[in-house]
Amino acid sequence: MTMKVSKNYKREEYSCKCGCGFMAVDITLITIAQLLRDKYGSGTVRSGCRCKKHNDETKNSNPNSFHVLGMAVDLSFKSGNVHEWAREIEVMGFMEWVQVVKYEEDNFCHIEIDYR
Repeated sequence: MTMKVSKNYKREEYSCKCGCGFMAVDITLITIAQLLRDKYGSGTVRSGCRCKKHNDETKNSNPNSFHVLGMAVDLSFKSGNVHEWAREIEVMGFMEWVQVVKYEEDNFCHIEIDYR
């Protein structure tokens, strides 16, 4: 049985891509991803949670990546672009805790939660 973490996203979409089964993701990230998907169509989780080993093996990853904490996700959507998605997150009112990095060439946003 497939377990969903939101209306459209499955647990395995956020799980570590190495297959280890690690899955810990902040509910705010899931909420943001679902709201964006509702507006921009189907979304792709390019990278969700990462175990430490997978993070260390991921090209250009930060050793202190928020992905390891379940506090970051890389997303893209069927319509719109990185600027529209980032603007929508700002409009949602999450910017106090959320940092968005736009990767225009690869057409995805890195969304990171930092409650500090």
